[in-house]
Amino acid sequence: MIGIDHAWTHQDLPWLTALVNTHQPLIHRRLSHGDLTRWSKALAETPT
Repeated sequence: MIGIDHAWTHQDLPWLTALVNTHQPLIHRRLSHGDLTRWSKALAETPT
């Protein structure tokens, strides 16, 4: 299983960064409604 901490650089997920950057406003809005600190932290570290 791929952990969130390694997902940004995992060779099987080259599209993940682009996908997250494209949908960043929606993801941020969804995460702000719940206690998902681990995901929020990971999204804050998204490479640009």
